[in-house]
Amino acid sequence: MKHTARAPKPYVTWGLCIALIIVWVAELFIPGVIQHFAFMPLLGLFEPWRFITAAFLHSVPTPFHLAFNTWALLVVGRALEPVIGHMKLALAFAISAFGALMAQCLTVFIDPHAWITPTVGASGAVFGFFGMVLAIQKVLRLPWTEMGTLIGLNFVIGFLVPNVAWVAHLGGLLVGLVLGAYTGWVLRHATYVTIPVEGGDVYGFIANAPEFSKRPDSGVSDTSDALHAPDTPGTANEPENTDATEVSNHSDAEVPDGSDTPAAAPTPILRRVTSTRTRLRDFAVYGGVFVVLVASNWTFYHFNYEAIYSFLK
Repeated sequence: MKHTARAPKPYVTWGLCIALIIVWVAELFIPGVIQHFAFMPLLGLFEPWRFITAAFLHSVPTPFHLAFNTWALLVVGRALEPVIGHMKLALAFAISAFGALMAQCLTVFIDPHAWITPTVGASGAVFGFFGMVLAIQKVLRLPWTEMGTLIGLNFVIGFLVPNVAWVAHLGGLLVGLVLGAYTGWVLRHATYVTIPVEGGDVYGFIANAPEFSKRPDSGVSDTSDALHAPDTPGTANEPENTDATEVSNHSDAEVPDGSDTPAAAPTPILRRVTSTRTRLRDFAVYGGVFVVLVASNWTFYHFNYEAIYSFLK
């Protein structure tokens, strides 16, 4: 018997994509959805939930806005989720969406009509995911040209296509860069254990970066069953916990009846050993970023009361 892990499934990513589609269909048949849940800087003070609900809305009736954001969210989310976990991916989506619309609030200093201009779309959160991937790749010294090019092309499109909230994209990107830089630092200094994976390879950055495991400063041994001292007591055979799905017991690969060829061995990957302390640190960092955004939100509205009430007269 040996430990193997099932390839992590991006359940949160799938759930977010399904939610975007369901909400878009609801917009087609239920009048007033956009009016009640879209974001406007003027209403953000009185209805703060719009900072999040606007990320699930998209323009109608054409599906192009929805299609691009859903595709981008699926592609990037399924790469991020096995690395950072289900809960932190959901938090990163919400925090990036909030940061994106906080940045969009700054456009009122250029155009006063931006106070009452509605903004919808998950693109701010998607740019947050873009930023996380880019920062992780940079910190781990992985190839980042493709992601950098993708981000650059999307910014160019934001300037060329009318009615694109490029400032919100920038805000989401900056939030993602912060969260991604922290995640990359954690991955670079973490303790790992090599575990075979059932069902093929996963989309993690560590699994796809063999050169990372060979660097002396990576904290990962080239020996398949070696484990550096974790933060809490544990062994290489039975790690305390990991970021992916729970470890389960499975027998060695079996040879099908009537065949002399042994079954293919599970794909080995590196999994990060975590402890209660590391998880608390993760959520403290995510919470700290959120607190900074909330404080910025309060400051913005506190010093713009007169402009807000001038629209309400």
